[in-house]
Amino acid sequence: MAVRESIKKGILADFLKKHRAEVKDVILTEYDQEAHIRNEKNESWQEGWEKGCRSVIRQVVLYHKGEGMSSEKIVEILQNHFRLNKEDAENCLRELDFEETQSGGENSDTDSV
Repeated sequence: MAVRESIKKGILADFLKKHRAEVKDVILTEYDQEAHIRNEKNESWQEGWEKGCRSVIRQVVLYHKGEGMSSEKIVEILQNHFRLNKEDAENCLRELDFEETQSGGENSDTDSV
């Protein structure tokens, strides 16, 4: 009931809609602040790690494309150096090609692959 009322009044509505089950669980069980902080740190670290990996992969792809390397060879490099399976490597390349098409080839180094 508290979650519904908060959403209705616009109090943290977006957050509560997205995390309704988690909020109810916290309300109904004993809140462990240390565990919560650990989980938040782990999620932040994981997010940072993934963003960093995407950035490195992006730079590798851009470098090899700039050298005129074929898409097939770039996929092989992604598989070998980043231990991606062929499908994931091809998806990275496709996403980057799509981003370049959408932006006219002027994406920043921080964009995802």
